[in-house]
Order: sequence, then C-alpha cells, then structure tokens
Amino acid sequence: PVSLDYGLNHVQIERFMKKNGVETLPALRVAADDPAWESLRKFSLPSSFLIHPDGRVLYKMVGDIDWTSEASAQFLSSLPSVTLR
Repeated sequence: PVSLDYGLNHVQIERFMKKNGVETLPALRVAADDPAWESLRKFSLPSSFLIHPDGRVLYKMVGDIDWTSEASAQFLSSLPSVTLR
C-alpha cells in the first residue's frame, strides 16, 4: 500500500492498517516533497497496481476493490506465476 494522505504521519497510517487487518503489509508513505509525489498524485484514488518484480506495472485497477472477495481470489489465481531469481 502507498499512502498519499495529506497530513497523516506514520502512526496514523499504522493505526489505519491495524484497524483494517492489514498491519503486516508494509505501507509506503509518500510526502509532498518526495520525488514520486508528482507521478503518484495524478492517479485516481483509490487505485491498485499489480507490479512485476522487475518494476513493470502489469495491471491497474481504479476504484475500491475488495481484495478478500472470491472474484479477486479467482483473478489473482488466474495470473501466471512469477519466478523470482
């Protein structure tokens, strides 16, 4: 997860992640002075990206997605597996 929330600090983000049961996922907080800010803020939020280990964006989904749903599980299962070296 990437947080572009204005004015939130890492403690607030950690609380949000814990409240939503995803505290084990590492979250990246992108501040307005980060070089990635300009690129990331152009996307509609929420957005989800599936990124290949080599850094390519494989899929982009715009909008709220329930990653715990059966449809999401089927979609992820249908993707070719990636072998890491």
